[in-house]
Amino acid sequence: MKKFWKITRTTLLVLIALILFLWLALQTSLVQNWLVGQVTDKLSRDLHTTVEIKHVDFSFFDKMNLEGTLIKDLNKDTLLYAGVLTVSVNDWFFFKDNIELKYIGLKDAYIHLKRSDSTWNTKFLADYFGGGSKKDASKPIQLDLKMIDLDNIHFLQEDGWRGEDMEMKLGKLTVDADKVDLASKTIHIRSLLLAKPIYAITEYEGNRPDSLIPKDDFHKIKNDTAHLRWNPEHWSIKIDDLSLTDGEFRTIKKGDPPTDAYFDGSNIRFFNIQGKFKDVRLVNDSILASVNITAKERSGLEVTQLTAAVRFHPEAMEFDKLDLRTPKSRLHNYFAMRYDSFDELSSFISKVKLEGNFDNAELNSDDIAYFAPPLQKWKKKIRVQGRITGTVEDLQAKNLIVEAGNNTYLNGNIHMTGLPEIEKTYIDFDANSFRTTYIDAVALIPQLKEITQPRLDLMEFLRFKGNFTGFINDFVTYGTLETKLGTIVSDLNMKLPEKGNTRYSGNLQTNGFDIGRFFGMDEVGKISFKGKVDGNGVKMNNLTAKLDGTVAELDINGYTYRNLSLRGTIAKKLFNGNFASNDPNFDAVLEGLIDFSKEVPKFDFVASIQKADLQKIKITKDPIEFSGKFRFDFSGNSIDNFLGDAHIYDANLIHKGTRLPFDSLTVESKVLDNNKVITVLSNEFDAALVGEFTINELLRPSRHF
Repeated sequence: MKKFWKITRTTLLVLIALILFLWLALQTSLVQNWLVGQVTDKLSRDLHTTVEIKHVDFSFFDKMNLEGTLIKDLNKDTLLYAGVLTVSVNDWFFFKDNIELKYIGLKDAYIHLKRSDSTWNTKFLADYFGGGSKKDASKPIQLDLKMIDLDNIHFLQEDGWRGEDMEMKLGKLTVDADKVDLASKTIHIRSLLLAKPIYAITEYEGNRPDSLIPKDDFHKIKNDTAHLRWNPEHWSIKIDDLSLTDGEFRTIKKGDPPTDAYFDGSNIRFFNIQGKFKDVRLVNDSILASVNITAKERSGLEVTQLTAAVRFHPEAMEFDKLDLRTPKSRLHNYFAMRYDSFDELSSFISKVKLEGNFDNAELNSDDIAYFAPPLQKWKKKIRVQGRITGTVEDLQAKNLIVEAGNNTYLNGNIHMTGLPEIEKTYIDFDANSFRTTYIDAVALIPQLKEITQPRLDLMEFLRFKGNFTGFINDFVTYGTLETKLGTIVSDLNMKLPEKGNTRYSGNLQTNGFDIGRFFGMDEVGKISFKGKVDGNGVKMNNLTAKLDGTVAELDINGYTYRNLSLRGTIAKKLFNGNFASNDPNFDAVLEGLIDFSKEVPKFDFVASIQKADLQKIKITKDPIEFSGKFRFDFSGNSIDNFLGDAHIYDANLIHKGTRLPFDSLTVESKVLDNNKVITVLSNEFDAALVGEFTINELLRPSRHF
């Protein structure tokens, strides 16, 4: 019996010594690295790739340190590399349900996910480790995390199947946690520091056929508590203080070269992002925070301050109590960017829906020019009030009030489709009131400066109330336009091609508009016209237009004609058509041609004149009245430079109250051998005159007849 106990005691001592030896051996780096080498060698053989860990250091009670962890995919490309992974836990953690992770550190890590078809380069790992039967769920371990420290982390996801790459880089991340409760899905972090984070999305043509695109890519599930996209497990996360330094955000559109000249919605690059975030919370699928951010964009746009109560969820970024400042502008009140998915930020211009309520916002045209480059030379301070909604390329504003200095004011509703390319932008503008100056208009639409005829610059200012619909070079305008040259009421379609003549058609009404100054015709003054117009060209040397209307007043050669009507064609300072005048000093009906294209006008028409007071209508200096029927085919703008022929019948001619005794007259005036030749045929006399003279000189003797 004693021998039995002696053998038993010896055996137990040997077993204890062996266990102690094995335990001590496992504490040594040499044994730990040998064991890990055996495991990684087996994994490399089984997975047909490279799996290695250069060095390990385990303490079975409280810490773990891995160095040089490398996993390659089946194409021998790096899938995962971790320079140093350090974990520190509470003592004897394996005997406890509540594990306290005192510290997790990761340094120099690189993760590279990749696919060109529907299979990711991680599938072989999922296949290898994904087998086996599921074990019964046991009581979850209570994990309490205290500190996380990440240095130089790089994550790259190349998705050639969808045509979208995502890259994230992190210089440093430090987390000071108060509570991490995995069972209740609750995380409370006292402070979090992000240093040099970079987030970039690159879009290009993917390999996935349209027929394989999931329906959810077309029909997005609305964000609600039953379909949480970001937080399907209903975690509750709170961060008291979050600091971000030297951040960067980029979107890249392959095949669309980026530009630094203006804000490129396909190639956004915000850099030097600095941010302070207070009371950050994850509630359902919404991230809530009070933020204070500064940033710069590649175009030159600089955000010197952005403070707001932010709500960020899968369908929107909302900024309430907004105060956005640049070196020259300030926006405040409310602003939101809405989208079907976060991926749509890479198509900012066309897919991101903007919503803004602005109260006395102050904008500088230099900042707007980042989105609308033609405004670069405007140099205006603008005050904005109203509600703006829609994408950049489909933008509308309700109850909009815009003021630019003392010269430009807009009050109305506007819908613009096609920005930022202003020449291709369709505009639907309902103006309660709009006023501006020629100088401001040229800054907005530089092409106006190239128009020298007609003289748009002489309009100086304009006030408009009505509607403007169309493009800046092809539009319909309906409303009242007041300028220094007079007032125009229009319902016109205007086409302003880059090459060729301007075209216009519709209804036009003017009230005392100085058409002479507008078209550069010294002999013509103001006109009050109402009628239809259909033509092309605005310069007098290329103008062709059909007119059908009435003229209440028209100034010609210093006389104001009243109660006129006309129907005909104007072309290159010509009028060919029907004309009627019910003026007190010129009561007539004419049909034919009037040509002002040369220095001396030409007339070729038939007329029935009930009354023509030639002195009052500034044709003669002496008092002469005329009535009758006649045909004119002559040139001249006064009786002294008359050349051609005039056939008069049923006529009355009164000079200074004395009626000349004839009822028909044919006058022909021409120049032969530098002499004026006039032939006169009448029911009273026939005459032929040759020499140098004036008509006034010939009429003086008529008082003696």
